[in-house]
Amino acid sequence: AIADLLLRGVSDSVSMEIRDGTYTVNEVLYTVPGSSVDKPVIFRSESGNHDNVNLYHIAAGQSDNYVFYLKGADFIRFYDLGFTSDDTDNASYSTSLHLFGGVDHFHMVGCELNGSNSGATYAALFYAYQSMGTYRLLDGNIFNLGSRGIEQSGLSSNTPNKGAMILNNTFNNQRSYGVYCVADDDLKLIGNTVNNSPTYAFYLQSCDDELEIKNNKLSGSSYTMYIYSCTGGTGLGTARGLIANNFVYNFGSSGSGIYLYSSTNQDVYHNSI
Repeated sequence: AIADLLLRGVSDSVSMEIRDGTYTVNEVLYTVPGSSVDKPVIFRSESGNHDNVNLYHIAAGQSDNYVFYLKGADFIRFYDLGFTSDDTDNASYSTSLHLFGGVDHFHMVGCELNGSNSGATYAALFYAYQSMGTYRLLDGNIFNLGSRGIEQSGLSSNTPNKGAMILNNTFNNQRSYGVYCVADDDLKLIGNTVNNSPTYAFYLQSCDDELEIKNNKLSGSSYTMYIYSCTGGTGLGTARGLIANNFVYNFGSSGSGIYLYSSTNQDVYHNSI
């Protein structure tokens, strides 16, 4: 089906309904010819329940460390699916979704990603390192284990991602980071829960302009919310950054709840620490 999509293209939005079951998947996706913002390509569970479909792959090394590898693939949607990478203890390679190159208008909604309790570099569940992207949406997903739940970065602070929305997700038992974002402008982190105290719940660096961090419940063991070199807008044309109505707690003996370093134009209101 994926080969046909890439070969023949689409003339309208297409939904691939996946029946209940467990499937071995190790696929590379590119932009499907004919797809667009209003004509996306959708992969979803037929039942609408992520518990009923499990797409899994056990990587042999870095080169096949993914269930899906989006290689410059725009307009892809994943809805209500389960993904499992190598979930053995301390696995070296345990990534479910790898985004590479320009991946725009990607959506993942209502999915569950499962990995290893590893702290390894290549054990991030959602991995988009130096992957340029605009208007990505991650909403209502569950991230279990992994060194990082989400790792996402633009090419540099001068060539950032733009407009990512990370909303209403639950992060459980990450070793190092719940969310790790670098060079992600206009980033929205709203309504997320990070449980079980990773080293950092949120680590943000060079996430500029209209940054919003609101209504999150976060636990961490070192810096629960670490905000480094993030410059908000001036309030004239581009809104200032906003950190508001978060519940933040830290279980470390010498850690910090909210730590801002070399960051300007950030409004910090009504947080419980």
